[in-house]
Amino acid sequence: VLSVDDIKISRTLRDGLTGGDGDLEAATFGGARGAVVAMSTAQSADLLEEGVAREFVNRVQKLRKKLSLVPQDKVEVFYDTPDAELRATLERQSEVIGVLLRSARP
Repeated sequence: VLSVDDIKISRTLRDGLTGGDGDLEAATFGGARGAVVAMSTAQSADLLEEGVAREFVNRVQKLRKKLSLVPQDKVEVFYDTPDAELRATLERQSEVIGVLLRSARP
């Protein structure tokens, strides 16, 4: 008869499931019958750009709140920046920004 002490369970990731630069976080839950969740914490250029877009949206939403606007109030968003890289990022992320602000492209 086998006991719990006689069994060793090890988990390995299949090829291709590692983080791009090896940054991987893992967590278990649910005890003996639970699951393992592994998540890459590598920051790709796409993720960084999405973060910039979300921060832009956050700033616009804070301005809306400061002006006591309600979600149904339509606003037009204009921006200008001397930073060419930021301008290019906002342009590439304009669709995401528009969806998050429920508006036309900024």
